[in-house]
Amino acid sequence: SSIVLISTWSCKSRQVHPQEPEVISRTHFIKDEISTFYLPIEVSLNKAEKTINNLFTDVIYKDESYTNNNNDDLKLIIRKLKNIRIDAKGNILTMTLPLGIWVKARQNLLGIELTQDMNFDATLTFDTEVDIDENWNIQTKTSNFNYRYLTEPVMNLGGISLPMNGVVSQILDRKVADLLPMVDEYITETVNFRHQVDSVWKSTQYPINIDKEYNSWVNLRPTKFILSPIESKNRKLKTAIGFESFIEVITGNTENEKLHNNPLPKLSKVA
Repeated sequence: SSIVLISTWSCKSRQVHPQEPEVISRTHFIKDEISTFYLPIEVSLNKAEKTINNLFTDVIYKDESYTNNNNDDLKLIIRKLKNIRIDAKGNILTMTLPLGIWVKARQNLLGIELTQDMNFDATLTFDTEVDIDENWNIQTKTSNFNYRYLTEPVMNLGGISLPMNGVVSQILDRKVADLLPMVDEYITETVNFRHQVDSVWKSTQYPINIDKEYNSWVNLRPTKFILSPIESKNRKLKTAIGFESFIEVITGNTENEKLHNNPLPKLSKVA
């Protein structure tokens, strides 16, 4: 009997209650080396073209008095014949504006007032250089504007030939110089890569599901953003955002976990 009791006690005292295994909710794999990813982005010039055309109204300049401009004895009206067209080469936008010009000249010859008017056409072109600064803001610089006269602007008044191109060019120079800062402002507003860059940056703040069956996710941990040179094709400005990033693979529940809330890093450029 004693032996049975001892035996029974011994069996009870040596019973083992195994602990529940630890549940591992996720596993990590981090790639130590940095990988570089490129994402192409593009901006159409159509919106910029439409906006610039709203800046240049049908009548660009109007002077219907002989006494204006220090009594220059001229009346002058410059009109926009057709809408501005924007073409691009590399990061240079070239804008072409067809102009219709009416001019009337007055001259006093031996006490007799002589007048004559004429119409001629010209084309105004100017270039805008587009760049992006380190804070992802568009920078523009408009310059190199010139005129090409499609009709020889020479008027014959009382047997005297009066070239009109010099006078018209001076007036256009002043008018265009006033408009160029607005051209830069309008292009900055309409040619904008920033919202696309913001979208890419925000997408890196959350895990990306790569395998639903195994509940596997990829975390990108960017260390640097770069931008390739701006190019143009088919009336679009094109570039590519690149970001250097560590890669982390996670298995487990992490869908709504925000990885970081860091501001968009400054831009680095590649040649």
